[in-house]
Amino acid sequence: MVRLTALIIAFIFVQGCTQSMGLQKQSSFSAHDLESGRLLYIEPDVSVKELGMAGAEEVPEWTEEGKQNLNVQMHKYLRGNTGLKLVESRALSPDQQVLLEEHIALYSLVAGQHLTFEGPYSAGWKSVKPNNQFTLGPGLKFLKDKNGLDMALMTVAEDLISSEGRIATQVLLVLLGSGVQGGYCALHSGIIDLETGDVQWTNTAFSTTHTLRSRPDTAEMVKQLFEGLPLVPQEAR
Repeated sequence: MVRLTALIIAFIFVQGCTQSMGLQKQSSFSAHDLESGRLLYIEPDVSVKELGMAGAEEVPEWTEEGKQNLNVQMHKYLRGNTGLKLVESRALSPDQQVLLEEHIALYSLVAGQHLTFEGPYSAGWKSVKPNNQFTLGPGLKFLKDKNGLDMALMTVAEDLISSEGRIATQVLLVLLGSGVQGGYCALHSGIIDLETGDVQWTNTAFSTTHTLRSRPDTAEMVKQLFEGLPLVPQEAR
């Protein structure tokens, strides 16, 4: 299971976010890049965990629930607000599936780097911002050849839900003037050029109050993730 990088989580917690919010969008993407109106849909990589006193442990039933909610809400929002048609990929060979998973892991890192350098709190990084386009490299061209589409939507999600014991500890430590990390939900989603691997658009949504186990929460997170997508009609924003 791909995990969001510790760098991104630390970065977001420093900002003290308390609600779902879109953090950053790359501005180079435009409607012209998707003239066909069709986008290859790569099933989101989702992990939902219980955050206990000793650490976080994935709960398979929660992950499946979160993945289902996210799939439904992404299709619903993009179809209803952008007119995009999300196309499922044709079956992949075992080797191709491994290669895809490696690129999903790479996207998680690249999206984190993009947020660090280009995000709303990135002023301290301006002198070291990379000049090159954020990219995954050309290793996904096989998806273009197999499906006949130029662009793909790639998403990584991690949801940490605090246990009752951890919540009680949080409350106690707050009363004592201290604190402990609580749960959060974080989503990265990006549009990838399958020929070059360039990240044409990427955004992150984050919340310390929402969870993918809730349909309304998931719908709100998806809205925050995609409401700045250049293809979204003005009246839908």
